[in-house]
Amino acid sequence: MFTLAHDWMYRLNCRWFKLSVETFDALHYAGMAVYKIGILLLNSHRSSLFGLSFRAAFHATDNWRHTN
Repeated sequence: MFTLAHDWMYRLNCRWFKLSVETFDALHYAGMAVYKIGILLLNSHRSSLFGLSFRAAFHATDNWRHTN
């Protein structure tokens, strides 16, 4: 998408910000890198985070049953 619409996206963003082509490219690629790293981190830790929350909820209900 970026390679096909580079000029259009550059013109669109230059309406709001005064950017050189090199700065626009660097910001765009940095944004894509941050987005992809975020997706990878969230997907890699999603199962472990959900597993911990379900385990904590299970133990909380299990302890409640033993105290009554």
